[in-house]
Amino acid sequence: MTTMPEEQIWPPSPFLPGGDKTLYMCFEGIGDPPKSYAIRSVKADELFTSSFSSSSPPPPPLEDVFYGEDHSFCLGMHCGKLGSKIYFVGGQIPRYMDPDYRTPDGGTANFTAYSLHNYSSSVFVFDIATRSFDTSSVTPLQMGKPSPLVVEVEGKLYVLSGIPVDCLNQPAFEAYDPVTNSWEKLACPPFLDPECKYFQDPKYTGYAVIGKKIHATTSKSSFTYDVKDDSWVPCGLFDGVPGDLHQPWEDPICYVLDFYGSRNDQTPCGPPFGFDGQAVLFGDDVLICVVPSELQVVAHRVLDGKVVQSQSILELPDHATAANLADFGQGFFCLVVTVFRLNDDDHERKSTVSLIPFMVKSVGTDLKDHFLASLVGKPFSYTFKFEDPSVDKIWFPIGCFAM
Repeated sequence: MTTMPEEQIWPPSPFLPGGDKTLYMCFEGIGDPPKSYAIRSVKADELFTSSFSSSSPPPPPLEDVFYGEDHSFCLGMHCGKLGSKIYFVGGQIPRYMDPDYRTPDGGTANFTAYSLHNYSSSVFVFDIATRSFDTSSVTPLQMGKPSPLVVEVEGKLYVLSGIPVDCLNQPAFEAYDPVTNSWEKLACPPFLDPECKYFQDPKYTGYAVIGKKIHATTSKSSFTYDVKDDSWVPCGLFDGVPGDLHQPWEDPICYVLDFYGSRNDQTPCGPPFGFDGQAVLFGDDVLICVVPSELQVVAHRVLDGKVVQSQSILELPDHATAANLADFGQGFFCLVVTVFRLNDDDHERKSTVSLIPFMVKSVGTDLKDHFLASLVGKPFSYTFKFEDPSVDKIWFPIGCFAM
């Protein structure tokens, strides 16, 4: 990894561009009902100043901005932001469980806590400016979506259905216009189209927004959505010309009481991405992303719409279960990582959220293996202990925003 002296990287006071920003971290509490969601925050200047201090200051305090726990909350709501508002969207609708119900043999019913085929169309909004939580003013989605991808492009919120747990209802892709408070049905991506061979792998695993285009990948294919003409085309970010990679799709799968085997259609696709989850754009030509399989944050340089060079930036902690990136602008980032451990000695469960600030700076493309200089700050960890296994919650990050 290429590093530079601190005085060559860090700008003069104020400590960082947009130092008045705050990092807002959205979490879903994974565990038994009722479902919990929370927003916690830390000021950017405190986070970066403490992380890069020559001394060893204590972790900057986290503010509990919002905490909600309710049986009506859905499993797998995801979030995105527009302006000063954070939108919680979709998820699997909770089932009503009658504690007095008995099976014919006198036992209790073992119902799934959340529906496998009913997805929420509700949209909840938290306004950072007013610290208010709104459950009714935003028009619902045209169709509920499980674990959706939620991204902002050109002032609109784009919501793509996550993995269909038991069934898929259309439209699978919609856009929200905050000016008209309305949702628009958009073209369905091939991997969520039951008539397409790529429907055998109906789950996005990674995404990137570059300009007015949304790039999405599954484990076997990738496609690009252009917001200007509402169309999906093969994505060529990774390895070769779009359409060169055609998966054989030899083994049919059973899905919603039907079989989707190999098809003879020639729908082309792009190759799958070399990362999972979120990628953020640095400058005009570098994607910074998380690669959980390698426990690394990696940068990919893009030239003419294709990845031509890659470089490791930092390593994720061991036992990391989830990671998100927050972009403060001008090369300042923070990695938010959830680590879950079970202590065998005292049987305590520990859910830890770690914040790892870092900065990158372009150093040109003359070096064969490096095109960025990087500087990683000291990490800060916040641990939550749960002594009663019946109320354990693992806090899973579902969105991180510098606002």
